[in-house]
Amino acid sequence: MVLNNIINFRNIQAINTIFEKQNHCKMKNFWRSIKFGLAFVVLLLAGLCALYWKNDIPLEKLITKYANTESKFINIDGMSVHYREEGNQTDTIPVILIHGTGASLHTWEGWVQELKAEHKVIRLDLPAYGLTGPNSSGDYSPEFYVEFMNHFLTKLGVKQCILGGNSLGGAITWAYALKYPEKVTKMILVDAGGYPMESKSVPMAFQMAKIPLIKDLIKYITPRSVIEKSVQNVYVNKEKITPD
Repeated sequence: MVLNNIINFRNIQAINTIFEKQNHCKMKNFWRSIKFGLAFVVLLLAGLCALYWKNDIPLEKLITKYANTESKFINIDGMSVHYREEGNQTDTIPVILIHGTGASLHTWEGWVQELKAEHKVIRLDLPAYGLTGPNSSGDYSPEFYVEFMNHFLTKLGVKQCILGGNSLGGAITWAYALKYPEKVTKMILVDAGGYPMESKSVPMAFQMAKIPLIKDLIKYITPRSVIEKSVQNVYVNKEKITPD
């Protein structure tokens, strides 16, 4: 009986040894796979950097390229704000147009051509967009943008206006009207942010901005294809999207 127990114990030890060796091999293969996977990711990122890396274009160069005779700059809260004031200068209640995320005052070009015969039209590059510099405090909250717009309009001497905005600009428009209702005679909301909804399709750039590490890389790596897909995503009429 004792001899049988000893033999059984030895058998169990042998089986445990085999299992331990198998587990060791599995763990070794697992970590080897992890290392190969990380190496592949590093090589992929290095390749993307080498292929698509773009340094920031100096603001002075952008101003030379995109500012025109209508462009003006005004200091608001320590920022040099780019804006354009066009159209009927006798209009006492101007139309103010605020662009959306990833855009600039250029997005309103067609609107301005239609409106300026009868209205004074003022459009601007929001802080962190277009030719307007960043906010030194790093604050880009809705509250910041509302107060920024109030300072901007006050400095231009605009006491009342027709306020319009698209996307982010639309969210700023209605938030501003809520806080300063006496200054807004009418609102123009074009796909304004803030309305509760579920997106059927999210622009690729927005999706990438949610991914750790990738969101930091896209500050410097901006393949044309990503921009193309994001622009196509937000245009209903695809014919309006040209290579330029």
